[in-house]
Parts: sequence; C-alpha cells; structure tokens
Amino acid sequence: MRLIDADIFLSKIDPDEYYHTNEIMDIMRDTLSEGNDPLTLEELRGMDGELVWIESFRNAKNGKYVIFDGYDQVLHCFRVIGGGLLDCTVMGKTWLAYRRRPEEGKT
Repeated sequence: MRLIDADIFLSKIDPDEYYHTNEIMDIMRDTLSEGNDPLTLEELRGMDGELVWIESFRNAKNGKYVIFDGYDQVLHCFRVIGGGLLDCTVMGKTWLAYRRRPEEGKT
C-alpha cells in the first residue's frame, strides 16, 4: 500500500490556478463540520474525489491525507489519486479511514 503525502500533493498546485485551492479548502471545511468516527466501507464508497485521513495500525504517526479515486470491484480496494491502492479486505484490521485527522488519543 502506497500513500501520498498531502504536503507533496499540495505543493503541486499551481498558484495561478486558485480555484483548486478553494476546492480543497471547501472539502476541508465540510469535513470539519462532520463527526469523526472511523468511516465504513459504504461511506468510503461514496467519497470519490474527497479528502480522507488514513491511519495504519502499525504506525498511527504515519497517517496521511489521501484523495479517493474510486472503488475497484475486482480488486476490492480503493484507488488513491497519485497512485496506490487501499485493500478493503483488511480495513479495520490494518488500517482505518477518517473524515479528518483524529485528535491525539482518540484513535
């Protein structure tokens, strides 16, 4: 599983394309207004193009924001913009997804 770093993603935004930054800020604002329990597979399936916080049970300090790019029914995984796949068969066993980064001590 390869996750992209949000800082790398954000550094690639062309400052002349201001609307991209506004779209990301809108997503973040909407996300902050919702609860932050771990997301279910059904919730994740409806989040194409949305920013999601992913945490590995092996090392929660290496959590990252990713943008989902669709669910692959054949592989039973989520595609991530920038490359990478998140295996749904081990969700809840090796990783969890949240609307935003959980507060420390609440994962």
